[in-house]
Amino acid sequence: MLPLLEEVQDEDNRNGRKMIIQVLGQISYKEGCLEKVAAALKSWHNQEIVKDTLPHIIEVHRRYPFSIKTPEEAEKYLKKI
Repeated sequence: MLPLLEEVQDEDNRNGRKMIIQVLGQISYKEGCLEKVAAALKSWHNQEIVKDTLPHIIEVHRRYPFSIKTPEEAEKYLKKI
C-alpha cells in the first residue's frame, strides 16, 4: 500500500490529497505500522504532504483508543523523521 501512495504523493487534487493523508493515518495506528509509515515518509520528495500528514497521524492515535501508541508516543516517534 505504501509504495502505491508514494506514487501519487504529488496529487494536486484537494480531495485526492486529503484521501492520501487519511489512508496514511488509518494505516499508522496498528502495531508496527507507525514505524513503517514513518520510514516510508522519510523517502518521499513531497515534504508538504509529509508535513500535513504528521498531525493527522497523531489525531488518529488520539481518536482511536485501541491505537497501539498514545498520541504523545506517536508524536514523539514522528519527531524523529
